[in-house]
Amino acid sequence: MTIWERYKTHITRNLIPREIPQNDLSYWRNKLFTVTVIYLVPFSLIAILPGIYYTFITHQYIIFYADLFTLAGVFFIAWAPDVSIQARKILFITTAYLIGCILTYLTGLHGAGLLYLQTACIYSILIFPTRRAYWNAVINTTISITFIVIIYFELTPIFHTTKESVSEWIAVLSNLVFLSLLSTAFIPQLLYGLQGSLDEEKKLQQEVSNKQQSLIETLHQVEQKNKELTDIAYLQSHILRAPVANMLGIVQILKDPQIATADKEALYNDLLKSLKDMDDRIHEVAEKTHQAKNS
Repeated sequence: MTIWERYKTHITRNLIPREIPQNDLSYWRNKLFTVTVIYLVPFSLIAILPGIYYTFITHQYIIFYADLFTLAGVFFIAWAPDVSIQARKILFITTAYLIGCILTYLTGLHGAGLLYLQTACIYSILIFPTRRAYWNAVINTTISITFIVIIYFELTPIFHTTKESVSEWIAVLSNLVFLSLLSTAFIPQLLYGLQGSLDEEKKLQQEVSNKQQSLIETLHQVEQKNKELTDIAYLQSHILRAPVANMLGIVQILKDPQIATADKEALYNDLLKSLKDMDDRIHEVAEKTHQAKNS
């Protein structure tokens, strides 16, 4: 097994609970999150290294600390033992929103902050239960309003804006809110459709399983019938033959005119015994035949 395969196996074991069946939407949410974390660790360097370079050029060292915080969060999500996947997801989305807010605060409309905010919104809808999707639009709307208030009233020393720049921020952030609302509207519909397909698949699998069980039970009944018929055939061909053979032998002996009276009496008793045995066997065959018909 290669290092990359070991790495993927370790991350997957950490994140995906084994008890969730693969035909459940929760499994695929966890699978999407797991694949994201697997590739996020190496791919994050693509964004972090240029960010560090930008930090030392602009002397905005808070971006460097934000990148370190993000990288630490990613490593914790991937490798921390005994942490539920729900907690990992919450940390992942929280980190994405925080880095989005920090980058938007420091780099303005031309940075990657708004992209992170919208990506966090979409990922949150995909990896968390659908009924909570609207919270992402609420979060991005709240963040947008907060930025507009900060800019308009110049609440921080970083922003020195004019009324015209406030209008620009309103125009751009309104698009962020629009895309967030649109995402919370159409992505859950897609997931509902996927869940419906999975439910239909589970229903079909259950029906197939029930039919297989029914066939197994029917086969068992047929085997039981065959056994009963075999027992009846054995009684008819073997058990009934014994008293019949005895009676035929006794009749042949009784044809002898020179047979003694005492011997005849003994033979008659044997004949009666054979007749009774034959009657008992006939009743036994009839009883088994009756049971076979009613079972």
